[in-house]
Amino acid sequence: MKFLSLIFVCLIGFSQVSHAQLKIAPTRIVAEGEQASTHKLFVENTTSEPMRVKVSVVYRSALVGNDKSKTRLQDDIEVQEDLSKFVKVSPPIIGNLKPNQRRTVRVRIQGLPAEYEEGEYRTYLLFQPVPLSSQQANENSEGQGMTMNLDFIINTMIPVYSQKGTVEHRVHLECKENAIRVHNQGNFQLKGKLVSGNDVQNVFLVRNASLDKPVRNSAGAQFIVDDQIVSSCQ
Repeated sequence: MKFLSLIFVCLIGFSQVSHAQLKIAPTRIVAEGEQASTHKLFVENTTSEPMRVKVSVVYRSALVGNDKSKTRLQDDIEVQEDLSKFVKVSPPIIGNLKPNQRRTVRVRIQGLPAEYEEGEYRTYLLFQPVPLSSQQANENSEGQGMTMNLDFIINTMIPVYSQKGTVEHRVHLECKENAIRVHNQGNFQLKGKLVSGNDVQNVFLVRNASLDKPVRNSAGAQFIVDDQIVSSCQ
């Protein structure tokens, strides 16, 4: 028996990704929150073995792991921003994805209720490949002759966003001598650059979140979004 290792991958910024078992494109979905929409994803088996792929809608906290540099600015924000109940996938299971075969997964996103405030809501699609050979072996009552030709099982997540209203950025920099805390006080994700002297750091923050960044000297540091200065240290 060959044991499988499990690898988890979360994708947030590429148009296409290729791993040991699956190629998924695109790797993120952004929908308009005011209306329902349907989106297509393409899933391709890049191995030499047939597999079964389960597709689930799951919410993932932005505070995963032991990273203490990130915090959320509202206690219940992860409940508020969870988009999961508005997202449906079809089919939820790809029963037999053959080597080099590509299948389409459709993602239906409902329009957000009128009472939902303007902002960004998110969840994730989880792709779980399972070698068919292992399933067939598990169905064998004697439990013998089990073979697995994949050394790793790679679970992949891609984000799904629904944006209601016009994107606005509200950024505050909390400046200390050798550190800057970036506060995203807005209801939309924040992508920008923290510029301190000759040092440039890319920053990504989900809505209503903050992040610590070490710097050599915070004096005169600026936060830039789309070539515009949105906040600075005095």
